[in-house]
Amino acid sequence: MAQKSQGIFDNLQKIFCYKGAFFDTFSTIFFNTQRQSSSCSI
Repeated sequence: MAQKSQGIFDNLQKIFCYKGAFFDTFSTIFFNTQRQSSSCSI
């Protein structure tokens, strides 16, 4: 993958990590499952 797009991907990943924590809470409550969030390093 190109080096330039890597920086953009990192920024998008940070945004999705914030939203991911929100959805992880819902999935844990409603579906009793824990999603893997190890890819988030903020």
